[in-house]
Amino acid sequence: MAFNFIPKIEFTPPGGSLTTIQFEFPPKGFDPEGITVDGKGRVTESANGVFQTSLNYIEERREVVFSMLTDTLRGELDTFMKTHALKGFSFDYFPHGEEISTKITVELTKRGRNYSPRKEVPSSRFEFKLSMRRAL
Repeated sequence: MAFNFIPKIEFTPPGGSLTTIQFEFPPKGFDPEGITVDGKGRVTESANGVFQTSLNYIEERREVVFSMLTDTLRGELDTFMKTHALKGFSFDYFPHGEEISTKITVELTKRGRNYSPRKEVPSSRFEFKLSMRRAL
């Protein structure tokens, strides 16, 4: 297994063919995988003080930030976000682009539906935050 932390995204737009976005650098920050796992459900306390948990599902969230995006890559991400991800379609995210076994099928989180790439001054490169989720 080759863990290179340089991710890629694969998606198939409605009526289109498989499209791949290959990043050039790993995500920014200490944890390139950026995983948070959270149980979604309800915890209630009975009259005798015992807690009861009703688990609906487990949610895995990833939030990764990419910087050093070229104009070409930014254009690909604009198209991906506006024609696919923001419309609620799922996509495949590979944390290690060349390692097929790391494939994760995800969708954007509610917070991730705010698409606003930032321009880094003075480098004229763009920064992009990708917030993804999947139910386990």
